[in-house]
Amino acid sequence: MRKGVSEVVSFVLVTAIMITATMAAYVWASNSISTLNEPGRIKNLANQMISLDSVVRSVAHGDINFTNKFDLYYPDSYFELRNTTANLNGSLMPVLVITQKSQVLGYTTAYTTPGCNTNYSYDALTHTTMYRYTTVDNVYVGGQANGPGQAEISICYTGINISYTGNCVRGRSGPFATINIKKEGITGSMPRVSIDIC
Repeated sequence: MRKGVSEVVSFVLVTAIMITATMAAYVWASNSISTLNEPGRIKNLANQMISLDSVVRSVAHGDINFTNKFDLYYPDSYFELRNTTANLNGSLMPVLVITQKSQVLGYTTAYTTPGCNTNYSYDALTHTTMYRYTTVDNVYVGGQANGPGQAEISICYTGINISYTGNCVRGRSGPFATINIKKEGITGSMPRVSIDIC
């Protein structure tokens, strides 16, 4: 009879140790659980902005009144057409404001002039310095600080004048939006493209 009691006590002790070890591991890793999918989420958003940039450029090189639509999926983010500075002819800039739960987008302080150049872009409204994501598009990415927190993915044009149509809105929260893009004409040598967020 004593042998049976010993087996039950051993089972209870082993079970208690396993439960304690599992709880300790969960408490230790609970702060990192929300960041597991973060690199994939940020890459998805950046790739969608690259696709949007491609659509805007194709509309800009089309005929007047050429229109196109782009569906954007951006959960827990805010997409808007933001005013830029006079050195970009007063045009708007498509900006996706996101919150990164871990440091995914790099942080740099190399550029503090509003607007964009070949490698860097600076948003004077949020004081976010961004760097060019790839060399073949107009997408810039960056965070406000070195770590988790607010970040931006923006499309900055120096050769296309972006304006707001006024049929829908200039900014809205996710998760879904349809971006209507239309070629309005040419101002000087720059194509003029209007954008709505519906």
